[in-house]
Amino acid sequence: KAESATNPKRDRLIDLYEMIMLDLNLKSAARNRFSKVLGEAFLMIGKDNLPNKELVKYFQRKWFTKTTKMGLQAKLFDFSLVEIYDISPETKEITEVKLIQRRNVLPEAKQVLLKLGDNEGVPFDNPEISDFFIFIDGEEELGLLLAIAPVVLMKRFAATAWSISLDKFGMPIFVLNTDRGINEKNSIVADLYELGREGSIAIGANEKLNLHMPATGDSSQNYKAMIDWCNQEVSKMIAGQTMTADNGSSRAQGQVHERTAEEIQEEDMEFWQNTVNLEIIPRMIRLGYPAELAEYTFEYQKLYNKRLTDEAQQIKNTEDAKTVAFERALKLLDFYDIDASEMETLSGVKVKAKTVVTTSKNALNVKKKPNLDLNIEKVQNNYFDDLEAEFLAILLVLASSVYNDNSFEPSVYEPLATLTATALIKGFTVGIGYEIDAVLLQSLKDNINYFSAAKSYQQLVQMQALLFDANGNKRTFADFKTAVQNMNINFNANFLQTEYNLAVTTAQIVSKWSELTKDNPDALITYDAVGDGLTTDICNNLDGITRKASDKFWKKYTPPNHHNCRSTIKAGKKVTKLPKNLPEVKEGFAFNPATEGKIFGENSGYFTNDFKKVYQK
Repeated sequence: KAESATNPKRDRLIDLYEMIMLDLNLKSAARNRFSKVLGEAFLMIGKDNLPNKELVKYFQRKWFTKTTKMGLQAKLFDFSLVEIYDISPETKEITEVKLIQRRNVLPEAKQVLLKLGDNEGVPFDNPEISDFFIFIDGEEELGLLLAIAPVVLMKRFAATAWSISLDKFGMPIFVLNTDRGINEKNSIVADLYELGREGSIAIGANEKLNLHMPATGDSSQNYKAMIDWCNQEVSKMIAGQTMTADNGSSRAQGQVHERTAEEIQEEDMEFWQNTVNLEIIPRMIRLGYPAELAEYTFEYQKLYNKRLTDEAQQIKNTEDAKTVAFERALKLLDFYDIDASEMETLSGVKVKAKTVVTTSKNALNVKKKPNLDLNIEKVQNNYFDDLEAEFLAILLVLASSVYNDNSFEPSVYEPLATLTATALIKGFTVGIGYEIDAVLLQSLKDNINYFSAAKSYQQLVQMQALLFDANGNKRTFADFKTAVQNMNINFNANFLQTEYNLAVTTAQIVSKWSELTKDNPDALITYDAVGDGLTTDICNNLDGITRKASDKFWKKYTPPNHHNCRSTIKAGKKVTKLPKNLPEVKEGFAFNPATEGKIFGENSGYFTNDFKKVYQK
């Protein structure tokens, strides 16, 4: 009847809803959910993003609290129609509101039935009276109670059956052993009945009275289990979880459930904010409240603070990205020509090409080939100034052995590998945001140790190559030492910074993947790129793709997909189609670190066949 296409009426449905709302668990869960909104402070925010304390007073009234309660109930019943019932002639403010009986409302037709049997009612959107009626759409098809009703009814049936069972089988039974004849049966039964009521009975000398207690069984537990299950289902539907409403078993679960409850609270606050700003404030102004209200927005303080924090973080991220880009550009100026307009964009300062001054004609023709071995500079910001000195101390000790030992063979040098692993594991630890399975965690650490061993081996290989200059002549020890120092800058400052960043990013992705798939191993996951001017074409083309965790897409495209990748993953809502042409990703990044248990892919340049042979020994 409520879903009739021609003559929808909800009177019987509302009767059912109001009946199930008598359930104590449902009433408590609903009260707990909506009281979180009612207890939150609210503000009136101007276009300057600042609150106006004076305007808030118009909403610090009983009528507004009452309207909020009735409005939030629209989530349960699908709608609420609130009538502005009285306005003070002195203050011109609303003083009373009341809820129009939902069974009398035809929300599809925007009408109120004067009698339940009528087929048509009075339009409450009539311009002459519409300002006195606030229709609140709960945005739930026939309301949350539609799904809850069968569960509450099932609970009532279970409670009724339990009650009947207790009445029939839960009371003790009196048995009288007697030699009286069958003709006195009715008298005996009457006496026993009176015993149950009055507590005493007269028996003969040869008679014996016994009290038989009911046999213990599991039937009561069945009813109780059914009732508990129904209560939990109702809690899930109302609050999104059971732990904060009923009970829990662990701190971790409690934190997850608390986050869920907080998300629902924020959803309810946003719902009511929209209703106040779009429906209530315009009516207030038309009914005589200050027109200044139109210049302000109703917003809960909790959401206001969160919005400011998010906006501040977004600005900081943008500024940080610009700073990084500008600093990179400055470092590249020694090697490349950068367009003046690009520098102007990055720096925010008006620039023009620098004038080149020469002192002689010959100066225009002189071209010096830089000695890259002896002039390596740090080209990235890094956190390893102290470690760089430790690396150099180890390498200089080795340099003497390499220089003087013609039979020297590269190997995995443990002190060098250990120092590298320490730096990378530190980065990996920094990036972990959620709990990771112990086996997966150990696999990732083993991968870092393996990578560090390979890197130490390759440094010794390169050190051996640096013994000779471009002409094949053996360097002097002073020149060899300088070359080793510059090699250290490359390997243990510049490269290590990039590898550290990769460890941090990968740890974030792995822990995020673990969190998203904890309760559902095949959860929907969305690729989430930053989407600013620094985002690569690879990440831009993958942004927004949503697939199941088991989809082969993630075997190749789980971020990070390149060095210094800033993309991440998040919970998905709906599977999306894959584009016809997916971007190419280098083999060293074409894997899923969360399922393969590694940070550095097998195609890393350090994992050469020569290294593998040495490592296996």
